Amino acid sequence: MKFVILTGIMVMVAITGCHTLKKVYVDGWYTVSSRDRIVSEPFITVGDFAELRLDSAPDPNGRMIYGIIGHVREDKVQLWADVTEKSIGKTIAFIFEGQIITQPMVNARIESGSFSIFLPPKSPGDIKQIFRKLSEEIEKNKQDTTSVDWERFHHLFDAWVQNYRTNSLTQLSSNTSDASKLEQYSQLLQMDKKIIPGIIVRLSEPKFIFCFNSLRCVTECR
Repeated sequence: MKFVILTGIMVMVAITGCHTLKKVYVDGWYTVSSRDRIVSEPFITVGDFAELRLDSAPDPNGRMIYGIIGHVREDKVQLWADVTEKSIGKTIAFIFEGQIITQPMVNARIESGSFSIFLPPKSPGDIKQIFRKLSEEIEKNKQDTTSVDWERFHHLFDAWVQNYRTNSLTQLSSNTSDASKLEQYSQLLQMDKKIIPGIIVRLSEPKFIFCFNSLRCVTECR
């Protein structure tokens, strides 16, 4: 089924219906290659969603379609705009719980950070269930983020980097994994997954190159 969706400056032809995937994908928005293949990593995850609301609109045949109108976090708006610009004339896909929920074609750069997830007319219950689950995930992410002692995190992180630069264990070592042997590293790990947003922010600093696997991360200073 195909229909046109207008959301702000976004004009998309949406290919709807759920398609189960064999590979495990993180929930979020993905670009699609020229061969109609989903790329391996999302450019926007559900954790990057800022807000959602339920909505409905008529399709070209006058039947009501049900959907979710959302907005990405402020720090992801530029990324959303850049990726959608590169995807003009192509489709992007929203994957949730191992299924392609919608795969719209992008016809314009979307600078507002807004997106829409619509399902066919006979699926109001499904979209409400997806909305509920996504809303719960957004709320959980907000609680996880606000409960972190960010002052302590940045203090430990800066101390870790400084120790990496000056400690005899790491100063002359070519093995970046030696950074995991420093005391601040274990202290950072004890702060659990909640510090991941902070690590991502620090990743953007040009003086660092980071490699991390799950919660284990190693830094190499330039």
